[in-house]
Amino acid sequence: MRLILTLVCALLLAASPALAQERDGAYWTQQNDIWKYAYLTGVLDGVVTGGDFSQPVLSRGSVALYKPDQPCVEKTRTTYEYNTSRYFFGLSLKEFVEGMDAFYKDPANKHIPVNKALRVWAMQRKQVPEANEILDELRKEWAPGN
Repeated sequence: MRLILTLVCALLLAASPALAQERDGAYWTQQNDIWKYAYLTGVLDGVVTGGDFSQPVLSRGSVALYKPDQPCVEKTRTTYEYNTSRYFFGLSLKEFVEGMDAFYKDPANKHIPVNKALRVWAMQRKQVPEANEILDELRKEWAPGN
């Protein structure tokens, strides 16, 4: 059922002329819950896929150059597992949607893209000291006129 809902939402999104615009807080607040759940499902699936892509799986005969580097592989996997388990583990999709709704109630966050807001929101809820500094940087970077 979840897969069907995700596919239907993806098809609707593909037909949307708004797809070309940045999905920021202004866009987020105009969407219904079905869109929000589908979008965050995709983002979270992308987090898992990103973890998979961070691991070398290419053989020596691949077109891409591959050099075994076990320390690098271990650091990448450790960083990925630490961050995803620290910030995302144990949260329901509903908590993510409600978290983004709350995040975008602050007008200063309106122009921050959802995919960037999700990380800083997750850091804030875990009271990571750097979260406020990152949020300030995002507000500056995505302010109108930049």
